[in-house]
Formats: sequence, C-alpha cells, structure tokens
Amino acid sequence: MLIDSRILIFIGFFLRLIVALWNGFFEFNFGQIGDPGSFHGWASYFSQNPTISNCEENIRHVMSCGLGFVYFLTTDSLFIGSLMSILAWWVSALVLLKIMSILLVEKSNQKKMMLIYALLPSSIIMTSITLREPYQLLLVNLGVFAALKIYWNKSLMHWLTMFFSVYFMPFLHGGLLVFGLFILISTLILLARRRYASGFNKIKLVFLAPIFFLIVIMGGEAFINSSINYGDLREGLAVGIESYQKGGIQANFNSSASYRDTIKIKNNFDLILFIPTSLFQYLFEPMPWRAGRPQDIALLLENLLRAYLIWKGWTGLRRASGKMKNAMLFIFISYFAIEVIWAQGTMNWGTASRHHIPGLGLLVLFAFAYSKPARLRPKPLTPVNATMISEN
Repeated sequence: MLIDSRILIFIGFFLRLIVALWNGFFEFNFGQIGDPGSFHGWASYFSQNPTISNCEENIRHVMSCGLGFVYFLTTDSLFIGSLMSILAWWVSALVLLKIMSILLVEKSNQKKMMLIYALLPSSIIMTSITLREPYQLLLVNLGVFAALKIYWNKSLMHWLTMFFSVYFMPFLHGGLLVFGLFILISTLILLARRRYASGFNKIKLVFLAPIFFLIVIMGGEAFINSSINYGDLREGLAVGIESYQKGGIQANFNSSASYRDTIKIKNNFDLILFIPTSLFQYLFEPMPWRAGRPQDIALLLENLLRAYLIWKGWTGLRRASGKMKNAMLFIFISYFAIEVIWAQGTMNWGTASRHHIPGLGLLVLFAFAYSKPARLRPKPLTPVNATMISEN
C-alpha cells in the first residue's frame, strides 16, 4: 500500500467536510432532525442566551453549550457545528497514530487501521454532524493513549491526560463515567503487572478482582444516583435498564431497524442473562434475513467486518507475549467494556451504528496491534562462500 496513514486521515477529513457542506447548505435531513438537529438547536439557543444557568439544566446540554459558545464567537451555522465534530474526529485520528507509535505497530498495519478508521461509511456520516460521538471518540482515544503511555513509557506526565479524559467523559454521556473509572483502574492494574511481573500470578489476580469489581459497582451506583433523566435507575440497575429498554421499544415500535420488541429484567439474575444477548445483537444486528433496505445491507457488511476484526485481534492476542500481550488485553477488555455499556441502552441497529463510533479506535487497535515476528531467513551467500560450495 503506497498511501501513508496521514494521507488517509486527510482523505477522511475531506470526505467528512463534503458531508458537512452538503448537510449545512443543502438538503440532508439526517443532520437536521433527531439528535443532531436537537444538539444544533440547543446550541443556537445558548448562543443567543449565553448564561451558565442555561448550561446547568441538563448534562445532555453540555456539548450544545460548548457548541453554542462557538456559535456566539462565530455564527449560528449547522456547518460550523458539523465542522467542530470533524475537527474532533481529526484530533482523535492523530491520537490514534500516537498510540500506534507507542505499540510499534508495523507501517502496513497502521495503514490498514487508518483505512478502516477514516473510511468506514457509518463513521464518515456520524462524525460529520452535530453529535456527541466524535467527542466521545476523542476522549476514549485520549484515555487509552494516556494509559498506554503510562504503562509502556512510564510517563508520569500523562496522568494529567488521563484525568482530563476521565473527568470530561461523563459530561458527554453518563455511562462513560463507569468506562472512565474502568480505564483508570485498569491502568493501575497494568502498572502492578509491570512492577510485579515475576510474581504476578493468577492467585494475586483473584485477590485483585473483587477490588476491581467493587470499584466498578461503585461507579455504576454513582451513575445511577447522578441520573437526571431516568429516575427509575434509582430503583436499581436491573429495573432501570428494563424501564429504559421498554421506553425505547415503545418509541421505536414502528421502526424497521428494531431488533427487540419485548424485554423482561426483573432482577440481577435476569440482567446477567440479558447482557450477553444484548451485546451480541448490538454488535451484529441486522441479521441477513432482516437486512431489507440498502442502508441495512451496508450495516450488515460493517458488522461482518467487525466480526472479522474481533477474530483477528483475538488470534493476535493469543500469539502476543510480554508487554504487547498486556497492552492488547487491556485494549480488548476496554473495547468490550464500552460496548457492553452501550448495548444495555440500545434496541435498534441504526442507533447501534452510532454508538459503535466511540469504540472504533479500540477495535482497530486490537485487530492490528500485533505483528507476526518475521521468520529467520537464510543469509545470502557471499561470493567467497559461493565459490567454496561450488568447488566442493
């Protein structure tokens, strides 16, 4: 492949710019209705009423508030809002390049990673409009970059990057509070793994696991207690997820993209059974027999690519060793952690394609980080040795 990774980033930026121009100045309803239109509408309101009290009403409005400040300084334009999303994606791509350099990913694999990251159709659309996902993607990449920099290069300064990323994640979505906490604790475990590599065995991991899950549960409880829109979460995670799913099923009752029409989660045992089912559907719907529209077929092909990338990453993880194996395991678990979070609140594949965006960098990293060691090749014979062999 003759194309450099940075050229692929430029191509991705240019394609997104075309979408933003068309969306901002011509007819492209996808960016003007639903959540994109809502975020832009609130940003327009904040630009005309730039007060802190207007921004504190709802955590959902934090992105719109920041976008409204940009509108206040420039102009109230959907194109400007879309351009900010594209810039966030562009920075996230540069951060991904930094992660590749930390892990010493081969140039050929870097190009394959960036080819998917920059040119995946759903990513081009979702990161070209006024949605939170491009900013979530940026913060997720920053958090992983900081964690690997701390682990791989023993960089103390990157704790600041870590705390910046983890602090701002919940402002873009409450569920990212748990994921940010997960990244933070996982980094500490990586450091322990590096420090006690000779004596860090499975027995010690058994003692660390309850502490890890306790912190995650505390993070989940913090998410529940700080919930503003979904009061049913205060009655417990199982009841909250069931209530949210039922609301989503009713709202999408006539949607041809829905993959769930009933839900029953009465207790934590039901929730444990629901999580793997919801994750599988979230990752791989629509099934081939449900893909009736052109956009469904496009998402089906992306799902097949996602399955291949997961399989490829898993084979690489099994072959990796040392620091690379630890880093890949961290990326693998982080990817599924964020996808499990999104899966609990998703019930149609249109929304799922949007929620896949924040974890896209993790997925391509996991798939291509491992490089198969080059086999030892026989050294070419020198003229002197060749002469000796011919004489014999």
